[in-house]
Amino acid sequence: MPGLTDPQLYEQALAVHRAQGRAVEELPAQAAGADELRAGTDVAALARTVQAVTAGVGLTWALERDVPLAQRIRHELDNVLSPHIEPIEPIEHIAPLTHIAPRHGHGPEES
Repeated sequence: MPGLTDPQLYEQALAVHRAQGRAVEELPAQAAGADELRAGTDVAALARTVQAVTAGVGLTWALERDVPLAQRIRHELDNVLSPHIEPIEPIEHIAPLTHIAPRHGHGPEES
């Protein structure tokens, strides 16, 4: 059974890993540029941690399969990212938009 000791498989796996790494690096960098991360966050270290957690979650899920994979990834990434993200103020103080009347002639039911 070939594994990562197979030179061709290794090269392909390494290429995928590096491409994922580049993609993952972009997201925290964009978040930092938009002031969505706490000041002082080491963006490169955070990107490496996100990639490691994502890979580890995939392996753990493949063995445990206790919840859907997307749910597991979301949970673990929330745990990793939450210390680096500025809390968002709740918008409970905003009044609901129930006072706005529907516009006639513009809804999907009239097309």
